[in-house]
Amino acid sequence: MAFSPNSNNSFIEENLIALVYKNHLGMLAVNSFATLVVFWILRSSPVTWINSWGLAFFILMLLRFMCEIGYRTHKRLNPTINLKALLRWRFAFRVGLWSSGALWAVIAIAALPHATDTQVLSTILIISAQASGATAVLAPDKIGGRVYITSLLLPCSVSLLLISTPLPFLTFLGCIFLIVMLISHANNHRLIEGSLKLTFQNENLLHHLQSQNAEILALNSELEGRVKERTAALEHMASRDNLTCLLNRSGLINQLTSMLSHTKSFHVYFLDLDKFKQINDSKGHEVGDKVLKHITKNLSENVPSSGLLARWGGDEFVFCLPGEQCKDQVLHLIFSGISSPIEIDNEMMQVGVTIGYAVYPDDAETINDAIGAADLAATELKKQGRRGELLRFNKNIAVSLERRTLITELLSHKDLGEHFYVEYQPIVDSQQNIIALEALCRINAPTLGSVTPDEFIAIAEENGKIHELGKWVLNEACRYLTSQISAGNSPIMSVNVSPIQMKNPRFSIEIKEVLDKHHLPSHLIALEMTESFLEHEEVDGIIDRLNQIVEQGIHIYIDDFGTGYSSLSRLRDLPVHTLKIDRYFIASLEDEGDELVDSILYLANKFGLDVIAEGVETDAQFVHLQKLGCQNFQGFLFGRPTPDPLQH
Repeated sequence: MAFSPNSNNSFIEENLIALVYKNHLGMLAVNSFATLVVFWILRSSPVTWINSWGLAFFILMLLRFMCEIGYRTHKRLNPTINLKALLRWRFAFRVGLWSSGALWAVIAIAALPHATDTQVLSTILIISAQASGATAVLAPDKIGGRVYITSLLLPCSVSLLLISTPLPFLTFLGCIFLIVMLISHANNHRLIEGSLKLTFQNENLLHHLQSQNAEILALNSELEGRVKERTAALEHMASRDNLTCLLNRSGLINQLTSMLSHTKSFHVYFLDLDKFKQINDSKGHEVGDKVLKHITKNLSENVPSSGLLARWGGDEFVFCLPGEQCKDQVLHLIFSGISSPIEIDNEMMQVGVTIGYAVYPDDAETINDAIGAADLAATELKKQGRRGELLRFNKNIAVSLERRTLITELLSHKDLGEHFYVEYQPIVDSQQNIIALEALCRINAPTLGSVTPDEFIAIAEENGKIHELGKWVLNEACRYLTSQISAGNSPIMSVNVSPIQMKNPRFSIEIKEVLDKHHLPSHLIALEMTESFLEHEEVDGIIDRLNQIVEQGIHIYIDDFGTGYSSLSRLRDLPVHTLKIDRYFIASLEDEGDELVDSILYLANKFGLDVIAEGVETDAQFVHLQKLGCQNFQGFLFGRPTPDPLQH
């Protein structure tokens, strides 16, 4: 075909018509199937002419199929474009298409008002599905597609007003759906048309290059070279990260796929930067980009030339080596290079890196799975608090992930009581009288085996479910305490809370709401927190919440005291009533534990705090603690956690 100023439109029209007929057979098949289904649905309705409608549709489908054959024959016999002839074939296509739309409109207007609710719903769903599919299938035909989609959806919407029980709301929704489908069809058409315009421009350029005479052959060769360079540049841009110029995800996958043709295995290393997000958030993205460029330079210098290096996204990098794993000295250079202080804009900053790796095909059957396995290994390190280390993927990590997923699902249930329950462990005085109970959450999941509170509490804290779980435990504890007060018992009920819960500004209000719900006096409730909350980034806000809680008359216990990093000055200012000595010190009594317990008792006495010794399991420990001056105790010696420890 000759290229001219008018050739652009001819080229686009020719290809749009070709695309219409390319999708034609599939559309005829879908239309025929939908017709059979609707015919079957409405065969028992009062619509007496449904057989005639079905026959008309069958004849129309046959005619449209003949039109398809005629078009293909014309194209085979006339390879040179004849736009007028093609436009006639498009008109024939539209006639068949719009006739189909008219038959569907007849069903919508004339049949649906006499059909049952089930028949109406089924028919409308089928028609709507066809309209939805038409937005893509008929995208090449701007006018034909719009008319067809309108003939499908508008009569359906109107018919909902004509049925015995009008459905104006569904009519409104139908009109909205029609508008959305028309917009979607228009967008699809615009994308196809734009793509064809770009294709025409490229072919036009190539044609002009090829049509140059011998006198400008040298110039023609140069232009062809530029086209190739442009194509290569586009391919390079598509496979490279804009910031670092490293391979991006798709580029890495493509290169690894090619690598498989000459290597049987490779090692995948997934690098997850530590502390980068803080730099990016506090210093800005411009500084963050400079840090990433610095790290890219370091990695490019240290990753072996036989490997592939890519930026996976954000602060994550991947490098792959064929055959044997990366040498220890190379990994050391990577770790030390990334972890070394970086000077950006005259300011020193530091990041770290955690690396997980996997071996293909030993650890995974596909390239993507191998990268995902390496990612899981890095995630497992971070979950264990082992940032800055290296770990190979193993089956235990996969099991751990599956286990974590199951626990997350249990935490997401609306009724937590279906899988969780609360046990209570006594706290006694020196006469072994029960003075308090500690509420301990447990999980009932036989398929998971043994699940410690530390395991599911950590998951709840990470995914935000700790708020619902903590509130549920408090309600259960208060319910049990209410029943015990009615029975004549009134121990203090101690409930563990997480610093994550304390971040909620309404926490103290929610506590009061629960107590009011159960009609409990606040002095019978104690909240336990480990001293690790003092290391929390929002410690000041947490302390404010503690003060609000104490003002209500609620006690505050510091659990596992002695294992954290509480400063004496901070402890003096905290609204705390009781320190619970960690069981580790109790287990080491008459060794270094004596001095530590004695120091804690002295400190508590100076600050006017009560002390509870946890983990007391033997009479010897009980007697020894009494000699040291301890007055309150908790441990298996006095009772294990049970659902009802006060039952006689």
